[in-house]
Amino acid sequence: MKEVFMQLEEEKEFQQHLEESSVFDSGILCPNCMKTNLVEHSAVDLYCEGCAQEFIKVEKSIRFK
Repeated sequence: MKEVFMQLEEEKEFQQHLEESSVFDSGILCPNCMKTNLVEHSAVDLYCEGCAQEFIKVEKSIRFK
């Protein structure tokens, strides 16, 4: 029973790690540095790897965090 529980916990931790590490290019040019596209961490959180500025999606636009 303990082994099954440990296996389920490991799978849960692995899935959580995958969700946290899944970031992708949003295709939106950074309005701060105008050099790189913003990286999307979640549905509303964006980040620029060039200038390290964070942004938030608001309806159909973005704003500084």
